[in-house]
Amino acid sequence: MHIIANIFYFVCVLFAILAGVHIRHKVKTEQATEKFEEVFGLLMVVSLILIRVLSLSPFHLLWMFPVSFLFGPLSVVFPFRLLWPLASFYGSLWCIGVRPRATNQEQSEFSLLKDSQWSLIDGELCRVTDFCPLGSIKDGKVLPISKSMPYASVTVECKKLPKKIEGFICHKIDFMHLWMAFIERGIKQDEEVLIIWTKKHYKNKLYNILSASMPKIWVMICPKGAFELEVDKNYKPDLIGQARWNATKPIIDWKPEVIK
Repeated sequence: MHIIANIFYFVCVLFAILAGVHIRHKVKTEQATEKFEEVFGLLMVVSLILIRVLSLSPFHLLWMFPVSFLFGPLSVVFPFRLLWPLASFYGSLWCIGVRPRATNQEQSEFSLLKDSQWSLIDGELCRVTDFCPLGSIKDGKVLPISKSMPYASVTVECKKLPKKIEGFICHKIDFMHLWMAFIERGIKQDEEVLIIWTKKHYKNKLYNILSASMPKIWVMICPKGAFELEVDKNYKPDLIGQARWNATKPIIDWKPEVIK
């Protein structure tokens, strides 16, 4: 019976790997990945780990995998939607080495995790439409959910990549600035959050060498509509000069000290 259980567990591991390969294949062929697929894949891996860590019978996977599948569609509603950032991070791990093509208009979304991926929008103005913290801040101290996990995820819009972009925040200072904007200060109805990710504008050349360990995001709270005014010169052409500047300038901003 023990041998059968181990064989069954091995088959389940293969099934989880195939699910991950499927996610990678969809990204590689520039197809949009569904969130429920990433959630299902993540929960399958969690189930496999729990079986080993808790020394449970592998046959518990007979109900754990179906439950994982059901959580996929349920993840579109709160509170199950909180699984999305973790699931997206899991999906990104399967896509390491796969470079999304910025010119393809058919891909509806992709994730930015590594600096090489974020570099696609280096220096570009982006609007943050969603901020989902994975960690937290208490008494001024950042409390990550795990040392190996990002601090948060953001959904952004960018003119250079006219599609949905999900980026992961992996630096403590970048996370703190976004937290200050969204959680501590809050965003009013007539405001929006704009960011610029860059590693080309450090004050010192030494920082360029150490860029992997440096913060990279300038966070700004601006009047609503500032994004369109900045990226589209034909948007409200009658608004010019000082009036246009006033409609785009940050109300408050947080810029890393190492950036110009």
